[in-house]
Amino acid sequence: MNKVNRDRIPGLLKKYQAILRLEDWDITLSDEKPDEKNQAEIDPWPGKNNAWLRIAEETHDNLDHIVTHELLHLYECRRNDFLETVLREHITDAAALNIITQELRQYQEISVDKLAGVIESLMRRKSL
Repeated sequence: MNKVNRDRIPGLLKKYQAILRLEDWDITLSDEKPDEKNQAEIDPWPGKNNAWLRIAEETHDNLDHIVTHELLHLYECRRNDFLETVLREHITDAAALNIITQELRQYQEISVDKLAGVIESLMRRKSL
């Protein structure tokens, strides 16, 4: 486990928001901790380019990867909210709805994490 240096986070947010072209988002680092199963969480505000970022005190991944991963969620948040709304309106079986939404979230996590790894790798190459 790596202890998180919270002083680095504002600079990393600025760096990766520029790289990912998310400078129009206002992201606030929260003092609240994410759910225990997560290293970090980002909570966008509905209909606004604002979000709360929560990062655990200790993490398995490096901070660059975590910040990149959470920022990438912002590209998918509105689409996912729309999909979940449509699914809730059209699927009346609660168990089926639960399975479908869990699968969608899992696929999202996998794709976001892979993309974060690609970006991290490209950034390392660029700095060589």
